[in-house]
Amino acid sequence: MTAIRFTDTGSGHALTFSYDPDVVGIVKALPSNRRKYNPDGKQWMVHPEVVQGLVDALTAHGHTVTGLDAQEVPTGGVDPRLTQAVALLRDVIADMDAEDAAHKNLRAMLGAEPVDEDQPDF
Repeated sequence: MTAIRFTDTGSGHALTFSYDPDVVGIVKALPSNRRKYNPDGKQWMVHPEVVQGLVDALTAHGHTVTGLDAQEVPTGGVDPRLTQAVALLRDVIADMDAEDAAHKNLRAMLGAEPVDEDQPDF
């Protein structure tokens, strides 16, 4: 797995790592207004509000995070259900056999009503 270094920039964090499409996909799953790629420095810049969720997602995928102290990771900005939902969606994409269980878990977690597939959408 990949080691991701977080560097505090004052207005957020810069992420540096060896190219890994899984890591890039996790970063790109962040809201577009909370991430920005710097091609000159080959770094991703992320807003402080998404750091905890990003760290959770990266470590859940087996990646190593360095450069952050526990005090640097904000805890109030990300709903843990969002992190769990992202992980479930990634499981669905990665393993279509898990689609039914992941779909049911996601709907239950988000409190969504079950869809009656016999009813038309209109």
